[in-house]
Amino acid sequence: MRVVVPEATVRWLGVHFDRKLLFVHHIRLAAARGEHAVSGLTMLANTVKGLSQILLRCLYLACVVPKILFACPMWANGTAKQIKPLVKVQRRALHLICAAFRTTPTEALELEASIPPIDLQIAQQTKRCGIRFNKLGKTNPVIQRLPNSWRNGAEPTAPPPLPPRYKNKSVKNERHTTTLLDIAKHTAPSHERINPFLSPPWRKTAFDYEGRVTITPHTPTAVDKNNCAEEQENLAEVHSRHVELLARSENNLVLYTVSGFPLFLCIFPYLFRIFPFYICVDILSVFFV
Repeated sequence: MRVVVPEATVRWLGVHFDRKLLFVHHIRLAAARGEHAVSGLTMLANTVKGLSQILLRCLYLACVVPKILFACPMWANGTAKQIKPLVKVQRRALHLICAAFRTTPTEALELEASIPPIDLQIAQQTKRCGIRFNKLGKTNPVIQRLPNSWRNGAEPTAPPPLPPRYKNKSVKNERHTTTLLDIAKHTAPSHERINPFLSPPWRKTAFDYEGRVTITPHTPTAVDKNNCAEEQENLAEVHSRHVELLARSENNLVLYTVSGFPLFLCIFPYLFRIFPFYICVDILSVFFV
C-alpha cells in the first residue's frame, strides 16, 4: 500500500501551480535554472581569451532567457515580487557581457548590451502570445473559452467544465477577468485569421483559378502478369483517345511529366500570372513535353 502525500505545488507542462496561483515556487525554480545557465557562461566570458560581447549576448538571449521566461504570459502579473529574482539573473549576465563593475547600474548595462528589461520582455512575449490566437482554429479549447466574437458570434461547442458564476451583476463582477482574457486583449478577432488546417497562403491551388485549371489524379489499375503486354496496349490506346479528345479544345493544356510534376506545381502559378497564356504553354512544353 502506497501513501500519497499532498504537495504544495503541481507541475503541469513545465509550470508549477500552487494553490493560490501565485507561482512563487515556479519563479524560484526558473531563477535557479537561470543562475545555473549564467554560471556556465562564466567559463566562456574570459576577458582575455573568452568570447566577444556579441556572442555572449546571443548565448544569453538564446539559452538563458527562454529558461527564466518560460510560459511567462500565464504566470506573470507585473508585480515587483515576481520580477525581482529574474532581474538578479539578468543583472549577473549583463556584468559578464559588458565586463563591467559590480556597482554599475542595471539600466546602463541594459542600454549598453541592447537587452530590454525583464518586464518589457514579458510584455513582448505576452503580446506575441495574444497574436498567435489568430492562428488557432475555432474548435481549439483556447478559442472556446474566449468571447463569442472570436467564433463569429457562435456559442462555444465545448464550453469550460466549470463556467464562472457570479452571485449578482455588480460592476465589480462585470469587470472580473482572467489571464486568458487579458492576453486576448492584445489582439482582436477582427484581425487576419490563419486557418492551421489549410495550405499556406502563398501556395496556389486549383481553386484559386476559378475553374480554369482542373487536376485529375490518375488511379492506377491492377495489371495481370499473364496478359501484361495486352493490358499495356489497352491502356495505351485508352490514353491516346483521351489525349486526342483533350487536344481538340484550345482551352486544354496537356503535360507529360514524371519527376517534374512537383516543379510544375511550383512554377505554374507564377508563370500564369507573369506571362500570357500562349507563352506559358510554349515554356511548359519545352520543360515537360
